[in-house]
Amino acid sequence: MKSPSLAFAGVVTSVFGLFIIITGLPFGIAFLMAGIIMFVLAYILPPPQPPTPDDPGKKLCWFCYREIPADSKTCPYCRLRQDSIRDN
Repeated sequence: MKSPSLAFAGVVTSVFGLFIIITGLPFGIAFLMAGIIMFVLAYILPPPQPPTPDDPGKKLCWFCYREIPADSKTCPYCRLRQDSIRDN
C-alpha cells in the first residue's frame, strides 16, 4: 500500500455511503463508489512529496506556505511565529 491515509479515507467514505444507502437517503451509491475508488487508488498512486522551497536558503512558513528566510522566527506575510520543532 503506497498511501495508507488515502486508503483509510476511502474506507471511511465507503462506510458513510453504506450508512446513507441503509437509511434510504439519496447519493449513497455515489459515496460508496467514491470510497472504493479512493481505496483502489491508495494502492496505485505514489505518496505525495513534501513541499520544499525553491531556494535552499529559505524555508516554508508552516501556516501560509510562503517562502521565508531560513533564520526567520516569524513569517513576514502572515506574522505568525515559526516553531523550531517543526523545522527539524
